[in-house]
Amino acid sequence: MGALIIALGMLVDNAIVVVDGMKVRMEQGMEGLEAAKLVVAQNAVPLLGATAVSVLSFAALGTMQNLTGEFTASLYYVILIFLALSWLAAVTTAPLLTRQFVMGKRLNHRDEDGKSTEMKDPYGGKVFQAYRRLLVAAMRFRWITISFALGLFFLSIYGFRYVDNIFFPPSTRSQFFIECQFREGIHIRETEKGVARIEQYLRGIYGVTDIASAIGSAHSRFMLTYNVPMDIGPHYCSVLVGVKDYAVIKQILNRV
Repeated sequence: MGALIIALGMLVDNAIVVVDGMKVRMEQGMEGLEAAKLVVAQNAVPLLGATAVSVLSFAALGTMQNLTGEFTASLYYVILIFLALSWLAAVTTAPLLTRQFVMGKRLNHRDEDGKSTEMKDPYGGKVFQAYRRLLVAAMRFRWITISFALGLFFLSIYGFRYVDNIFFPPSTRSQFFIECQFREGIHIRETEKGVARIEQYLRGIYGVTDIASAIGSAHSRFMLTYNVPMDIGPHYCSVLVGVKDYAVIKQILNRV
């Protein structure tokens, strides 16, 4: 679901570029087929590059060889598939739909007297003109613009020290594990007696509700972020402890 939310925000970007480019040219009098050929030829490769950059920005999530990578790999693959299809649709389906449903006006058309008149320039509005003046000024004073951009970049690097270095939020699961390893070569019955004493101690702690122990092995993998340990044997046990509220786990661990 998270991948779909991210992908949907980026899904229409490619199509918007093609549709807007065709609409402007059709309003200037260009035929729909010619506008489609021109816009797709000009934007297909740049849009593909922008799509690749967007996909690669999430590539680390799909290539990490750890629990985080296993947990977030689906997010990367969903974004990869969705954005690839969005680019394909932008250079194939979008021009056809724009030609059929976006009724662009002609730049030159006839009035009631049969005289040719001209349409208003689509880039002649106040917003476009203000943006054009801003771009011209930025390019004219390019060293000031570059210095300003670099200043924002280094300021953002400095500001990262105030951002919590955490990938996942703290867990609110009302359970925790205790792994015990007794002396190697011990009989499993001796391990069982030791675990019984541990369980008896845990039951006397306020907030503990449930205890499940696996002696000589680990618990079955009942959630994605739980790794079954490989170094198991008669000396090993895993105790799963359930509590009333996850907020008391830290207090309980201080007593274990």
